[in-house]
Amino acid sequence: MISNFFNKAGKILLSMIIAFCVLTAFCFFYSNTPVHYDDPDGATDYRWEPKTFHSQMTEGFSYGKTNNEGYYDTTDYVEGEDIDILIMGSSQMEASNVPSGYSSAALLSESLPDLRIYDIGVSGHYFATCVNNFDAAMDKYKPSKYVVIETGYLHFTDEELNQILDGTVETIGSHADGIIGALQKNPFLRQMYYQLESFKEIIGPSEIKDKIISFEKAGAAAETVIEEKKEDDLCNEELLRKVLSKIKTKADENGAHIIIIFHPTMRLDHEGVLTYDNTDNDSLQYERLCDEVGISYIDMSERFASEYYDNNTLAYGFTNTSVGLGHLNKKGQKMMADELYKYIEENK
Repeated sequence: MISNFFNKAGKILLSMIIAFCVLTAFCFFYSNTPVHYDDPDGATDYRWEPKTFHSQMTEGFSYGKTNNEGYYDTTDYVEGEDIDILIMGSSQMEASNVPSGYSSAALLSESLPDLRIYDIGVSGHYFATCVNNFDAAMDKYKPSKYVVIETGYLHFTDEELNQILDGTVETIGSHADGIIGALQKNPFLRQMYYQLESFKEIIGPSEIKDKIISFEKAGAAAETVIEEKKEDDLCNEELLRKVLSKIKTKADENGAHIIIIFHPTMRLDHEGVLTYDNTDNDSLQYERLCDEVGISYIDMSERFASEYYDNNTLAYGFTNTSVGLGHLNKKGQKMMADELYKYIEENK
């Protein structure tokens, strides 16, 4: 009787160990995002584990290795080196869902081999976060020509704009220490942890759930919550001008010029018409205010639309996801790189 119990218990335990090993091996290739750690320099809220393999097949098919600082940039950073162009942004600029070497930054580097381009784009770092980290990024990397800030979101409340001005934007915390940090070393357990964190956000306070969620803020989830906006529902112009002036003043210290590149969250309706969530007036407001303070502004809307209607090419989405939804794909990354290259060449 007792021997049968231990025999069954042993088989169950062995089955669990085998299942755990299989799931770990599966997650290593299917969805393997490295552990992230707080950035001690403050140029970003966090950085991934350095020199670590990453792979993603839940949306697109990507793979690569983080550099010596823990960014997805294909080159290592050498302390004190001259950076010509610094690129900041979210998972869209990090290009976490396309293979290493196909990001906008990597493609731009190929087109401008004489310039040192460094990409510190990290998932979750939308515009407000980039501005919050802007001073630290400039102090560390000291770009001499350009700073590119990517954003897929243009609308902020007065409260959010004041937080950006005050430097009180909520930071993205890391949980890489202690038992949780040790468990996250395993790809399968790390995915379980991320899912639990996402579940906590879903059932969080209603005021959080009711906010507009852009693809970059939500990690490019397949389903997003979009709040209807009126054409005249724009950012507080005075506060937005102050935000733009704030980063312009800091960039001037290095003699660097800021380029804000905006990519709208686009989707196809049931008739195949391309639509996007931000109004034209949002973009026009940004363009006008950027021009006033001396910042360049690139809107990808027209390029994305022309590629779709002229060449049947969508900037977003992959073969293993819903049509046109999700992160920028290889084509979208190339379009962004093309427009940045065109601007830099025209303004030499």
